[in-house]
Amino acid sequence: MKVNNTAFTVAEYCSQFAQGQIIVNRDYQRSAKVWPAAAKSYLIDTLLLGFPIPKLTLYQRTDLLTRTTIKEIVDGQQRSEAICQFLNGRYRLSSKSPNGGKRFSQLDEAAQQRFLEYPLTVDVLVAATPDEIRQLFRRINSYTVPLNRQETRHAIFQGEFKWFIASQTELYSPALKAIGVFSEAQLTRMADGELLSELVLAIDSGIKTASPDSITNLYERYERTFTEGLAIADRFAGIFDRAIRWEPLHKSPLMKPHHFYALALAITHCVSPVGSLQVAYQVADGRVVADDDTVLAGLGRLAEISESEDDEEPAATGEAEWGEIAEVVAAASPFDSFRRASSEATNTETNRITRFQWYCRALLGEIAL
Repeated sequence: MKVNNTAFTVAEYCSQFAQGQIIVNRDYQRSAKVWPAAAKSYLIDTLLLGFPIPKLTLYQRTDLLTRTTIKEIVDGQQRSEAICQFLNGRYRLSSKSPNGGKRFSQLDEAAQQRFLEYPLTVDVLVAATPDEIRQLFRRINSYTVPLNRQETRHAIFQGEFKWFIASQTELYSPALKAIGVFSEAQLTRMADGELLSELVLAIDSGIKTASPDSITNLYERYERTFTEGLAIADRFAGIFDRAIRWEPLHKSPLMKPHHFYALALAITHCVSPVGSLQVAYQVADGRVVADDDTVLAGLGRLAEISESEDDEEPAATGEAEWGEIAEVVAAASPFDSFRRASSEATNTETNRITRFQWYCRALLGEIAL
């Protein structure tokens, strides 16, 4: 088998696709799912913005009857069809796109030119047997870092909820890094997507113990439609507006993911009560979030408690005595429940709710300093 590395412009690729020189072979299709409009739109936006996409793989063979060379798509069928369908005016870009609602013919000339000239990187397999093609993918996958749960969801699901989360992570991943919730390495492994999915799950059905299966079920439930998208997007906007504005909290202990989860839910619940969260903390009609100085004072006190809990270590000697003293001090503290919820089994339902309750109190000005 020989592998030729080459590139086609979108114009060249779609021209060969239209003429039957590049064809789809369904035998190589690894997923029977058809991409929804949101997925296609996301791909087209990627091309228009000039970002790279994964390379395509074609298998080149010669048709003995017609004596013509044909290239079969081995990997990249959905991408190929989405690109060529858009060029042929078969669908509009989604409303979330910078070019929302437009077909190819409605793009300005500069955008059309960028799209037509976009270089598609292609591996062309020559004189390959079916066994060699199978080996190709097995060997590629053997050197790939195993996907974590969120990356697996992103790869498997192509529905409305998946693309809603994708659009929200694009909006807020820079903020999550800037305020200290995630590092760049964590963002590249989609930690932001998992966190936002967990927030949606809590808004949808209440605060629960962290469960990968529950998040996956959420993706399955909203695979076809996610009508709550606009309302959730508004809640996210309100959460990040305050989180970004409250600079004294940036890179503090409260920006650790397990704290930010509870704080984010407290923000959206106190601003506009969430039915599923009322069981955990009742926000009466007419209650309003306190002024920023009051809120930051309360949250700052909680940050100090969380930080002191992280820093406290037993002495090398006298550990039993130190433990007894620590228990007495902790029991005497009015913040004892928050202290324990910040350090023990941080993602259990009980501790998540406890942190959430304390943050609600801080937001409503109920923490005595």
